[in-house]
Amino acid sequence: MEVAFLAIILFVFGIFSLLTVFLVALLFDSIRVDVPYVPTKKEVAEQIVLTLNLKDNSVLYDIGCGDGRILTAAWRKFPTAKYVGVEKGVLPFMKAKFLTRGKQIKILKSLS
Repeated sequence: MEVAFLAIILFVFGIFSLLTVFLVALLFDSIRVDVPYVPTKKEVAEQIVLTLNLKDNSVLYDIGCGDGRILTAAWRKFPTAKYVGVEKGVLPFMKAKFLTRGKQIKILKSLS
């Protein structure tokens, strides 16, 4: 019984810790970021990918990739190409890392 109670306490503490990290990141991110995060609509992302004329051996760099949705849309059409996204904002970066997991898309955090 004591072990289960301790496990629950540690779990709740972990959740609150994660929420605190996200809130602090959001606060500092909103203060420092020069350009707001505005997600691209799915239909627009697909049109962008068509306009790029990618091939299977292409390399696509997306500077200011946000949550990586343009990279993901391109990866769906050309999974053998190489994709690299760079994001300055902490929360969009974390979202991009999460949404592109398991895909051949590399997401980098900008230092400035």
